[in-house]
Order: sequence, then structure tokens, then C-alpha cells
Amino acid sequence: MNLSITIADRISFVELIGFPTTGMSSSNPKIFKDYILSNENRKHLIELDSLLNDTGKTIFLFRGSINIFKFMRKKTGLFVKFNEIDISKIIPTDLNKVGNLYFHEHLSIGISRATLIKISEVINNM
Repeated sequence: MNLSITIADRISFVELIGFPTTGMSSSNPKIFKDYILSNENRKHLIELDSLLNDTGKTIFLFRGSINIFKFMRKKTGLFVKFNEIDISKIIPTDLNKVGNLYFHEHLSIGISRATLIKISEVINNM
């Protein structure tokens, strides 16, 4: 994406779980949800909520995380801002801005080159 190190402290790509896992959100959703809500992940969720509310940060999230954040909101009381986001208005094949949050197709699912270019432009124009 040709990013400069000088902007690294102003952007974030988000991980929902604060410890290593093996990508089981779609293959084993129950274990994934158990990990998200685990005591071991609680501190990470609190820090993540704070990060997402820092309007000085530009944050990139995959579109499908909206429903996960809404689920976590119901279970933890965190991530209030996601209640206002209507996932049906988020275009899966584009980069969608909601405040300081940018939603895109999941990086590992086959994000388009056009979306990667848009992410790069957002970052480089900060």
C-alpha cells in the first residue's frame, strides 16, 4: 500500500481477539464468540472500545465486523457507536466511511485492488 512510517500511530487495522487464534470465526462461531467474550480478552475489548472512540485515529474494519461489534455491545456494554451503523448501507465492494471508521471487504476474503487503492489514498491524505 506504499505507506509512510510517519503516519503509523494514526491508523489501525483491528483485531477482535487480543491473543493468537486460527481464524475460526466462520468455521467455528461458538468458539470464536467464547474467545471474544472470555475473561482473557476483556482487557483487549476495553482498549479496543477506547481506540474506536478516538476520533484522532483512522480505523479500518472489515464489513462483517459490524454485526460482531453489535453482538459484543449486547454482551459487554462496550462499542455503543455500532448501534447507529446500518450494515445494509455498507457497500461490500467499496470503502465505506462512518466517522473515523472505514469499512471494507475482509482482507483475507479477497479485497479488491480498487479498495486497497482507496485505503492507501485515505491514509496518504491524512
